[in-house]
Amino acid sequence: MLAVLPLVVSIVGLVLLAVFGRHWERIAVACFTAYLVAVPLVEDITIEHWRLGVAVVETLLFLVLWLLAERASRWWLTAAAGFQIITLSTFVIPWIAPHNLLWSGVIFRMATWSLITLTFFAGAWEAWADRRFKQEMAAAAS
Repeated sequence: MLAVLPLVVSIVGLVLLAVFGRHWERIAVACFTAYLVAVPLVEDITIEHWRLGVAVVETLLFLVLWLLAERASRWWLTAAAGFQIITLSTFVIPWIAPHNLLWSGVIFRMATWSLITLTFFAGAWEAWADRRFKQEMAAAAS
């Protein structure tokens, strides 16, 4: 039960992001959903101790987040892309110490995923606040 909790929290954050978000948030939600589906499918693609399949999916997610952060004026996307590049950096650990630090990378990726999950909630709030601010500005201009 406890192992499922981070996934449930992530899904709740993604749902809130989809509900309160606009175009860019919904693209990000689709990408994160694809990521959550793809990782279990590719986790067995390895080269010795290096998880090639997961590394490729993580890289694709970073590239999409970076592109979205460049296009959209949403700070949560910038934060998510930053946390994702930190996640990518953990994939060099097996090259440095293939047998000694294996769990360090896993734990580090879990910690950065927690930070990315927090950005879902921050992004939902940001999208809601942006919409509310624009409505108030339009009402004040009338």
